[in-house]
Amino acid sequence: MNKVLSLLILITSISISAQNDWENQAVFQINREKATSFFVPYADKNAAIADEYQLSPWYFSLDGLWSFNWVPKPADRPVDFYKTDYDCSQWKTLKVPSNWELNGYGI
Repeated sequence: MNKVLSLLILITSISISAQNDWENQAVFQINREKATSFFVPYADKNAAIADEYQLSPWYFSLDGLWSFNWVPKPADRPVDFYKTDYDCSQWKTLKVPSNWELNGYGI
C-alpha cells in the first residue's frame, strides 16, 4: 500500500473516532435493547376483537406537548431537571411524537 493511501486511511480513522457517537453517522446503535413485540392488554374478549387499543384501561398515550430544553452538548444539560420542584417554565414546548432537528433544534 502506498504512503499516501496509508496516511489517508489513518486520518480518516482518527477523524471518525474523535467524533461524538451521537454525531457519527457510522454509529447505528450502542447499548440498544433487543427488539420486542408490542402488546396492549384488553379488559375482555370483545374489547380485544374490536381492537381499539386506545380504549383499553391499560393504554396511556405519551403524545402531546412536552417541555423541551435543547443544549449543544450533554455537559450543558440542566443537572437537576428530574426533580419535581425544578423550574422548567423557561423551556420551549415540543409536540410528541416529532423530531427536534426538524423543529429547528440541533443538527
